[in-house]
Amino acid sequence: MIGHDVPRRAVGLALNSKHARSQDQLHIHIECLRADVAGSLQAAATRLTDTWSGVEVAGWHFAAMRVMGEELGASDPFRLLAKRPPDANAGLEDYSLIVAGMQFKDGPGFAVLAGTSLPGELLLDSSCAVAGPPNSAAPRTQMRMAPADIAANNSSSMGT
Repeated sequence: MIGHDVPRRAVGLALNSKHARSQDQLHIHIECLRADVAGSLQAAATRLTDTWSGVEVAGWHFAAMRVMGEELGASDPFRLLAKRPPDANAGLEDYSLIVAGMQFKDGPGFAVLAGTSLPGELLLDSSCAVAGPPNSAAPRTQMRMAPADIAANNSSSMGT
């Protein structure tokens, strides 16, 4: 617990590929993003669109897209991953999936990342250093994501 609200741009969730899961169990990691990851995502924000494209995040290559809105709503990250480019040669279970809160120029949203090179949880930081110390003068917005709903509706989608 960090003792204050965390801005949406600091929060992410990650699901590891089947190769990085302990006990072959799908579970969702929800923590703050590492500071370098948050910085990479903000730097790439103008290049993210509603279709998959390549992006470098903290030195790693990911397929990425953006979802606009305060909430994910009908934008199911598992279904988005299933609709990745047809030239993707890995199975769904081979991908780590990361969803990060974002503040784009045209409003709030999410960056959705998919990659096969490292466990998604390595992009997160449980110390939440990116959120900084409490500052009552800085406006904060809370991120609204329903990861339990995502997991409940899609637990079989990634080959668990």
